Amino acid sequence: MMKNKQNQSVWSQENLKVTEFQNGDSIPLVTSAKDWKKASENRSAACCYPGYNPENGEKYGLIYNGYAILDERGICPEGLRIPTEVELRELIAAGMQLELDLPKVGLCNGSTGYFNNRDLVGYYWSSSIESVKDEDAIQKNKERESRRSGYIRRGLGIPDELRVELDMPETKQYLKRLYFTGSAANIHGFELGNGHSVRCIQI
Repeated sequence: MMKNKQNQSVWSQENLKVTEFQNGDSIPLVTSAKDWKKASENRSAACCYPGYNPENGEKYGLIYNGYAILDERGICPEGLRIPTEVELRELIAAGMQLELDLPKVGLCNGSTGYFNNRDLVGYYWSSSIESVKDEDAIQKNKERESRRSGYIRRGLGIPDELRVELDMPETKQYLKRLYFTGSAANIHGFELGNGHSVRCIQI
């Protein structure tokens, strides 16, 4: 463990590599791009080895999607937790991403299941959620409601596909993440289907 002397937070000195939630349930360990993409589409928790190579998992820890981070069963071992956005910002301010020697293993893309920016960029999840308006969903809901109203105005029955189709959620949830290269670091929200590393902090 390593302490941030500016705020006394205590950090793990290696990336998380667990394959079970705190209650003993398995975190699905994905072994292919196809299955990673499927987990993203199903909005289900998943983890994988960097590059789907078990040797990388032992060296760099595992990659977890945002659904695993938000799962109420918890992925950090007892006594540890996912850091908040504020704690990651404090980490950057103290320059501790260098002291902790955080590996730059890139990310696993939720849309393709492929790894990007290996050895170039480090991505680390926080536990902080960002909710934003989904303008696409808002527009589609308006169009759907307009079509329903059109059938009603003309005295026609609403087609089954419009009757049973649910409106889309009009907000998207993102998780804040730390993004850093050799020379720069920042934090912003990212989609839950993507896979990042995790470095736990002591409770």
